[in-house]
Amino acid sequence: MRGIGKGSVQQAQETVRRFMKSASPLDGILRALSRFSLTLKGPITSFCNLATSDGEALVGFDGSYMTLVRVHGIRRMINLAETEAAGRDLRSQLSASFQSKAHALDFCYISDPGSTTDAITRCIEDARKIALRIGLDFTDIFAEWQRYLPRFLRHEEVWLAVWTKPSALDSHETARAKAGQDAARKALPPLGDGQNPSLLSRDLAILHAAFVEQVLATFDANDVDATPLGPKDALKAIRTVIYPETRQDGWRPSLPPDDPPVTIPDERPETVDWALWPPLREQLFMEEATTSGVSAVSLGTRSWRSLDLVLAPERALPFQELVSALNTRDVPWRAGMLIEGTDQSFMAVKSAAVQWVRFGANLARADAFSGLDALRKARTDEIVRVRTTFATYAPNGDRLLLDTRLSQLRQGLSSWGASKVSPMAGDPVAGVLSNVAGLDTASTAPSHAVPLSHALTMAPWARPGLPWTSGSMLFRTPDGTLVPVDPGASGRPATLDLFIAKSRSGKSVLSNRLLLGLILSAASSTGDGYRLPLIGKLDFGETVAGLIDVVREGLPAHQKHLAAYCRMELAPGYELNIFDVLPGCRKPTQGHRVFLENFLNLWCVDENGQSYERMSMLINAVIDVVYDMVSDEGIGTYKKGYRRGVEREVDNALDRYGVDVDRDTTWYEVTDLLCDREEWRIAGFASRQAVPTFGDLLQAASDKRILDAFGENDPRGTGESLPRVFASYIAFFRSRFPTLCTATTLDLSDARVIGVDVERICPKGSGQAQRQTEMMWLLGFHMVSRKHLTDPADADAMPARVRDYHRRCFVEFNETYKRLEADEYHLTNQSDFVGAMMEFIARFSARYRLSLALTSQEFGDFGQYLVDNATGIYILSGATEDNINAMQAKFGLSGASVSVIRHGLNGPAPDGSGSPFIMKMRVHDKWYEHLLVNTMGPIEMWALSTNPQDRALRSRLYARLGPSEARRRLARVFAKGTAVPAIEARMLALRSTGTDEEQAAAAVEVIAQEIGDGVGLGAVIREENA
Repeated sequence: MRGIGKGSVQQAQETVRRFMKSASPLDGILRALSRFSLTLKGPITSFCNLATSDGEALVGFDGSYMTLVRVHGIRRMINLAETEAAGRDLRSQLSASFQSKAHALDFCYISDPGSTTDAITRCIEDARKIALRIGLDFTDIFAEWQRYLPRFLRHEEVWLAVWTKPSALDSHETARAKAGQDAARKALPPLGDGQNPSLLSRDLAILHAAFVEQVLATFDANDVDATPLGPKDALKAIRTVIYPETRQDGWRPSLPPDDPPVTIPDERPETVDWALWPPLREQLFMEEATTSGVSAVSLGTRSWRSLDLVLAPERALPFQELVSALNTRDVPWRAGMLIEGTDQSFMAVKSAAVQWVRFGANLARADAFSGLDALRKARTDEIVRVRTTFATYAPNGDRLLLDTRLSQLRQGLSSWGASKVSPMAGDPVAGVLSNVAGLDTASTAPSHAVPLSHALTMAPWARPGLPWTSGSMLFRTPDGTLVPVDPGASGRPATLDLFIAKSRSGKSVLSNRLLLGLILSAASSTGDGYRLPLIGKLDFGETVAGLIDVVREGLPAHQKHLAAYCRMELAPGYELNIFDVLPGCRKPTQGHRVFLENFLNLWCVDENGQSYERMSMLINAVIDVVYDMVSDEGIGTYKKGYRRGVEREVDNALDRYGVDVDRDTTWYEVTDLLCDREEWRIAGFASRQAVPTFGDLLQAASDKRILDAFGENDPRGTGESLPRVFASYIAFFRSRFPTLCTATTLDLSDARVIGVDVERICPKGSGQAQRQTEMMWLLGFHMVSRKHLTDPADADAMPARVRDYHRRCFVEFNETYKRLEADEYHLTNQSDFVGAMMEFIARFSARYRLSLALTSQEFGDFGQYLVDNATGIYILSGATEDNINAMQAKFGLSGASVSVIRHGLNGPAPDGSGSPFIMKMRVHDKWYEHLLVNTMGPIEMWALSTNPQDRALRSRLYARLGPSEARRRLARVFAKGTAVPAIEARMLALRSTGTDEEQAAAAVEVIAQEIGDGVGLGAVIREENA
């Protein structure tokens, strides 16, 4: 890392490279010195400078203070230019702290593909427990995550040790600290090896806390999430880096202010260390390290080898470029980068040295140092001391694998700006421990004089970071980092997610996986235990059918009704009355009322789609009047009388309770009788017969109250009053949609996870066809959202006999996480009334504890309010340049994200490695923006498949084999997650018999039979079990 060199940087670097290449005689000397150093090495504990703790920091034997920080990563995607800009900004905030040797930053980056299975297990442990509590059997899906995903993933960690050294104190503070420490030592008996409280310095502790806060604030200002660890957690993390196999062992260090361990010596000791906390260095290290040859070190169950960076990259390349180069190799590796402040003597010594050899090829080197010194003197950048080391491991005893991995690591490092590394660290134990952050500010690597901005550009802080360390859904970065996502986590009280994607880009599968993750998250937790969250999905083309299937089949038999799917049709058996109210009620709730207003307004528009003057006011009044007309309270001029034979379950219940009814008994009275006996479900059937229907709107439109208020309005200028115009629209609606103008027979009231597909009732076209599509889209949304749009306050206006019951229900709904999703939003053609309904839900989402998600093909489909208030954006496909520019301006997308949208979102990869997407999400008032990949195994692909033919095959095998075994066999026979090619091939063989639908059904039946019997295509199952 040669910094700048007044135009001679490249020449200086080339000189150094030639020097390094010609140094082969020196290699032999270094090897000899390495062997000699092994005879002089001290115990492993000598490499730990940590002595004790003070508050939230650890204290070294030299009096230094250290805080370990977990760097979660940057909250946004950044490219090279943005990384360099962030490096300069970090420098500007931290430069004052690096004008002397008082401070140091020691980064440690870990990438380990071998730990991925354990990392997945930790990430999904809570999801497993939640599934068990709900009663969901997803054993095969969880097992596949652990078995299949590791081939694409690697576990990643970034640590930062923040050091403040005693040289940070001025002369007066140093004298005061020394006097205090001397006084403390005199007041204490001989401590022996016990932790020594006399090392503490109040002044240095204050300076250190301020420096740590400055580092954290600087990171946060540059969108980097980082969390400081307390002393115990820090020591546990350091021990885990040294011995990765101890991650789950539950070890905790012994530190003040805990009581020290109780030990009683056999003899009268000379020191009191038996009554104190054991030395930290002895607590950290489990055993002495053993070496093999001059380079391999055995620590615990693993053997390690290290590399020192002896020639840094030609320019300040971001660390993520190194990660991308190395993560294509199946090599675990660790990097340590120690950045220390310098004083004038550091550059003076180096400058003096090169001046002595300022001739020939060394002129370029001298000029480079002069350039660095000029930077320092001009105060445009601080010059810091940087030492960088790397290490890899293999299981103990496998020296061949260890050497192979070291070779691969070395090759990968050479691609990082033509850098050069050396395996000759002197003491190999020191070399391996040099990249363990927090042990000491020591390193075997040679020092590089580097501008602070360059050092920070190359440090590993810009890895992708999300706010979760575990989650119920797992994604990955393109370079393989495991990224857990928790869809039901706190921090998103008002959630509005927008999915922007073309067809075949993977949006349906992504949406279904997020919903599955929601079910397996804390969203399923309520005040009285765990239950399914309330999920409603307005579907278009059976895209959510697979999710509903997997949830329903995963539930025990007595709970399968909790997941329901309906492919809506305008045909007998699908009768639905939008005026239904809750049992015992006479009026709609607020959310229901908003839907009614928008639905009727959407229908009653002119041929240009424009509303008539005062039509919205008339509709509001008509809704009031129509509920009054059929009510048994007040005037009730059209009360509906009970008749036997209409609802058999109601008849049976009345007989069972011995209730006498007559010709004057109304359906509302029957409803109340059943409510009094807490027959809530059957009361709901009775209520369906009592409420208004579309036919009642005709009588309401001719009511005196309506005529008095609106009879003089002539919206068309033809002499036809506004009430008559409204009535003509209602009459036409009744003739066109008779199944929506009668009592409801379609019952989804018991389900908690609901999908409604409206594709068949949404015609394509313009004019009336477009209006029908908008209305049916809104109708479907109403069907899946009835329970979602309720609030405990709604119960206040309900009749006394049912108020407490409905309030309890609303409280339960309110305590339950609720998610509403709607597909193909562009089909609503930006209708004002559909938009008003979505805006109402978005505005009150926090009140309802509700999250809303909408999917469309273009950014501009959503309308201004939804775009302005979105808290999550998922982009899965490219867009026009205008749309890209608009999205960047509105959502503040980074330059890196814009580049990906232009060139990198190409849908599911043919090799099955997943579908890329950009996720931008606000959590705890911070925005996170990253490119992720949705990778699934064949079992999960079969579980969530939305293809009708695949779904038919899956359903047959579910019925015959059970869900888990059916998915296992399907994944074995069709590893790409679909049987469509095989079905189409069988259809060709049957082309002379029946229609296409009949051929497809026959082909599916034959393939299901073969898989079930283990013959034909299913023969691989028999071979597998042989």
